[in-house]
Amino acid sequence: MHKSHKLILLTIGIVAILALSLTLLPEFTQKNNKSVKQADPNTVIMKVGQENIFQKDLDFELSKSPKSELQNKDNIASLKDKLVKDSVTLQQAQKDKLIKAEDNYFNSDSKDYLLRIKTVENVKSILDARAERIQGNIVSIWFFNSIIPKMGIEKAKVIVKNKIDLLYSDVKSSKITVTQAINKIKADTSLKEIDSAYVANSEYKFNAVYGDKITIDKEFDDSLWLLKQGEITEVQELKGTNIKPENTQGVLYAFGTVEQRTNSGERKNYQKWLEESTKLYEIARY
Repeated sequence: MHKSHKLILLTIGIVAILALSLTLLPEFTQKNNKSVKQADPNTVIMKVGQENIFQKDLDFELSKSPKSELQNKDNIASLKDKLVKDSVTLQQAQKDKLIKAEDNYFNSDSKDYLLRIKTVENVKSILDARAERIQGNIVSIWFFNSIIPKMGIEKAKVIVKNKIDLLYSDVKSSKITVTQAINKIKADTSLKEIDSAYVANSEYKFNAVYGDKITIDKEFDDSLWLLKQGEITEVQELKGTNIKPENTQGVLYAFGTVEQRTNSGERKNYQKWLEESTKLYEIARY
């Protein structure tokens, strides 16, 4: 076959392939677009008790997330959990006569989402304000604050225990105040060999709603909640984690006092109330 004939046939073949590609491209593009089509914002994705939760509710929460988290399954699951908590909060708050749930932010596909968020926060504030609260101060000396003292933990522990026992005895017998005990620790420069941050660590003022974590040690926290106003705990060894997170060990000695107690007896803050309330609602995820 002549070379010119071969060239003509080759050209015809290339044109045919291009024509076929152009014919199939719209169909491929259409299929591809379908695969990335976003969900209908008015689709019901969950039902919590008597309230429908819509895709647009999740979309709003996602809009507040960093772009890197938009497709993160854990982030999406966490936001869905938030939607459940917010719904339970509004429904139970209405039952408890804390609020009256309105259509403009409840169980609607055209809700005012910012008003919804504000109402949920308002319920949290009401419940936390009602909950029992204690305020006070903790006197402490660390014998193992991340870095092992040159003298060793055991020797440092003995020194610290002797020092805080003397201070505790003087406070208990009203020879000195809690504030004076703290000032004595701050003035004791020998403690620098044991804890370089001994001055800052000598006191911790707390203002806690029942259920809040106050210190690193739950047993010590529990002992604070047992105090009447003006009382002090015994000296206790608080346990924490140093070097390896899985290793819990004693790290400091402390005693604390409750200077003020309010709403005594109401031991249910927002978090506890929410945990109990959630058990009362049927949750369906679609």
